[in-house]
Amino acid sequence: MRAPRSSAATRRRRAPPFGEVDLRARHGGSSKACPDGVEQTVAVSHGHVSNLYPREYASFEPNRELFSRVAEATGGSIDPKSVAEVFDPRGEKVTYHEELWTRFVWAALAVFILDLLLRRVRLFDRKFVVARRA
Repeated sequence: MRAPRSSAATRRRRAPPFGEVDLRARHGGSSKACPDGVEQTVAVSHGHVSNLYPREYASFEPNRELFSRVAEATGGSIDPKSVAEVFDPRGEKVTYHEELWTRFVWAALAVFILDLLLRRVRLFDRKFVVARRA
């Protein structure tokens, strides 16, 4: 990229809509000290800009039209009257209940014992010495 004639002159490039952007600007130009008119770099500026979210996340207002379409499609409602209405099962009933935490406890215990065996029991670095007969 060629340097602008002065530091006040800038080139505009379209930045990506979101993400991280590294900026680098070279300041310089031709001066009276260089009779051949060759551009000299006077300074180089570096900058970093982070715009991590798309524009749709920058809005603080709710999208009521989208909410109403979702509520209509799923049989829900907008602005429920109470918290009880939000968590109302509407006639659904749990017919089978199985606790899964015991499986995770057994799996964690098995991994712990395996880790203990691999770290504390030396299998591969033993030196077996054959007893000599006298």
